[in-house]
Amino acid sequence: MDKVYEELDAVKGEVEKLREECRTKSDLTESLRKAHIDQFAKLQEAKLEIERRANDLFVKSEEIFEIKKLCDDLKSSLHEKESCLQNLSSAHEKLQQDYREKIGKLEVQNKDLVFSLDEAISRIQDLEMQIGTSNKEINALKQLVSVRQEIESELKAPASKDLKDGDDIIQKLEEENRIAKDQLKWKGEQFKHLEEAHERIHDQFKTSKVEWGREKSAMLEEISSLQERLDSQARISEGLQSQLRMCNQALAHQESRRRILEIEVSEFRSRFHDISLECQEANSKLEKLTIKRDEEIGELRNLLRIKETLFKDLKCQSMQIEQENKELRGSLKEIQEAQLQDAASTSALKKLRTNFQDLKQLHTKCSLNLKEKEAEWSSQIGKVTEDMNRCMSELKGKEKHIEELEKELENCRDACDVLNGEISVLIMVLKSEIHALSKELSRAKADLEPNSKNLHQKREQAILLEAELSEYKKMLEESSDCQFHLRGQVLQLGNALKDASDASEEAKADLAKARAEVKESKLELEKWKAEAGKLKDCLEENRLGQKQEQESLLGILKEREAKTNELQQEITELELKIVERTEAVEALNQEKLQYCQIAKGKDSSIEILQTKISCLEQELADKDLQNEQAQSDALKAFDQEKESLLLTVKEKDGEIQHLLERAKDLEDDVICKEIAFTALETAESLKMLEIKEKNNVIAELEVKLGDTHQKFELLNKSLSDSRQKEGQLETLLQASKKELDELKAHFGNERMHLEARIQEIESQKNDLLEENKKLSVDREELLIQMEGIAGRISEVCFEDVALERQLEKILGNPEEVEEPSLSNLGKGQYTGTPFSTAKTGTDERTPLVELNC
Repeated sequence: MDKVYEELDAVKGEVEKLREECRTKSDLTESLRKAHIDQFAKLQEAKLEIERRANDLFVKSEEIFEIKKLCDDLKSSLHEKESCLQNLSSAHEKLQQDYREKIGKLEVQNKDLVFSLDEAISRIQDLEMQIGTSNKEINALKQLVSVRQEIESELKAPASKDLKDGDDIIQKLEEENRIAKDQLKWKGEQFKHLEEAHERIHDQFKTSKVEWGREKSAMLEEISSLQERLDSQARISEGLQSQLRMCNQALAHQESRRRILEIEVSEFRSRFHDISLECQEANSKLEKLTIKRDEEIGELRNLLRIKETLFKDLKCQSMQIEQENKELRGSLKEIQEAQLQDAASTSALKKLRTNFQDLKQLHTKCSLNLKEKEAEWSSQIGKVTEDMNRCMSELKGKEKHIEELEKELENCRDACDVLNGEISVLIMVLKSEIHALSKELSRAKADLEPNSKNLHQKREQAILLEAELSEYKKMLEESSDCQFHLRGQVLQLGNALKDASDASEEAKADLAKARAEVKESKLELEKWKAEAGKLKDCLEENRLGQKQEQESLLGILKEREAKTNELQQEITELELKIVERTEAVEALNQEKLQYCQIAKGKDSSIEILQTKISCLEQELADKDLQNEQAQSDALKAFDQEKESLLLTVKEKDGEIQHLLERAKDLEDDVICKEIAFTALETAESLKMLEIKEKNNVIAELEVKLGDTHQKFELLNKSLSDSRQKEGQLETLLQASKKELDELKAHFGNERMHLEARIQEIESQKNDLLEENKKLSVDREELLIQMEGIAGRISEVCFEDVALERQLEKILGNPEEVEEPSLSNLGKGQYTGTPFSTAKTGTDERTPLVELNC
């Protein structure tokens, strides 16, 4: 019995030991559960990060779509601006047509004026002919008056013999005749003076007509020459327009190229800055990760050692328990045999049986827990392998995308090289064309200096140049918009590259995490050693891939250095082009100043011509007044002569009537004294014949007076017509004066507009000079930044060389410590170290190897 109690005490002690071992095992299982929970939380966090990055990619795709919409909007705005330019060109052509129509109208008006002058000259000649006929009629009337005087003298001779009373009458008639002769002499002298004045006016009119014809021919010649020059200058302007369009295109290409280069430089700067920051962050993260990994590896090694010792203890305990079970079975048999002898031992046996059943249950529970954990670990390993395969496929897709982007960059570089060649060719062509244009402009200036009426054309050219300058500004604005659009595209490409690189780095980090988890699972589970060899082969392949990626990154860095050199060269070329543009702008400003001087000279010449025209108009007005005065004097003289002739005819009629009365009295006397005065009958008969003749002469004079009345009416009509035509000419002159005033005002407005435009161009020139200075400052800053970036690149290259050396050392010595391999993970080798550590870990675990053996 004492032995039984001792054995029972020993069994109780062993049971307590087993309970303590079960407690330790339960603690270990709880720690393993916690580690599993932590790993599951990490996986969920990784999944959340993947989802977040997917959302970021979706947002970036939406941004790319919006940028595409903006590109379409910009294209539509470009089309609208092109349509506006076409409308402006059509409006310009319409204005040219309107100016041509106005010039044609002015020519037609000049022709009408010339025709009206010819008509006025013909009418003046008709008036001269009429004046000559009137002079002839006056001479005929003078002859008639002289014949009448002779007849009266013949009548006076017999009457003086017979009639003493008639002497007084005859003396009166002689006095009247003498007065009439004096009046006739005075009127003849006046008529001579009028004829002399008329001849002078006629000579002046002829000289003015000749001068007018000369001026007309000179004006026609000048008009023809101006038309020819207009045509030549229109052709030159068309050539200049085409050349200026080419210049605009070249400017737009150059501006777009410059802005693209600026964008690329800024992008490279930002990228280098970001890369440096990312490198620093990655180094810090890698250092932290290496520290954490070292700590975790130490903890895992301690846990493995503890587990190995526990496993050995469990083996020993299981052997001991089996032996105890055998002993207990033997003791049970002995106890069963001794039941009859000792009834008190029944309670102890029952206790032993319960304890034995409890131990069996614990053993089954432990085996079930182990199976469950093994199943969970196998499922986790399957998930990890699936994640690794998925990440590898994503890496391959992203590598393909990166290759496509590199191809696109190469295509862009080729297109840029082609554009540079085209720009150089265009610059050569533009230089030759500018040289030819400068020669043509010098010739045009030499031709335009003597001409005083080319000012309008030159002002039109200046207006065209201003319109072209405005078009150039619009083109420059459009080119700036295109450059902004291209900058956005380049930024999109850079962002896509950054996203690809970030995604690749994230995938690598995920792979590193997954591989670390696989390593932990391999460290925990000994069943997956065969798969570890396969994963080692994959690691070697990944190392090769990472080496290739490093080589590609070095090539990219070299390409970026070449790009920076090319950008510096292009910046220098752009500066030279900007200097050339500034020189061209200065030359244009000088030409504009010359044009302004020429315009001022032409304005002065126009003012002189206007003064001359006003003087000529005054002379014409004076001549018209003189002609009107001469005509009025001639009409007054004709009227006076007419009145005097009518008075003389009336007086003669009164005298004739008085003579008839006297004759009747004499006839009465003769009848009374027929016998005494027989001789007087013959005289009376003669007097009667003379009276009849005088009556016939009076009738003829009356007919001639009617004819003269008709002629005077015709003259009055012609004078009224000439006055109407003179009024029309005056209206035309007033209209031409108004047109001249309008042209003066228009020229003044154009001059003011040109001066304002010149001031604007000067301000723009100053702005361009300021922008050039700013660009030079920016260029210097860029050069300084590029030098800093080059230094940083050289430092990175040295660091890469040092890392490669460390990698070579590590690969050459695989049994060294794991820390340098982890540092190499920070420089881009994320996949090599976990499995190398797996190698070292498996080599160090001799207890597990012994167990597997």
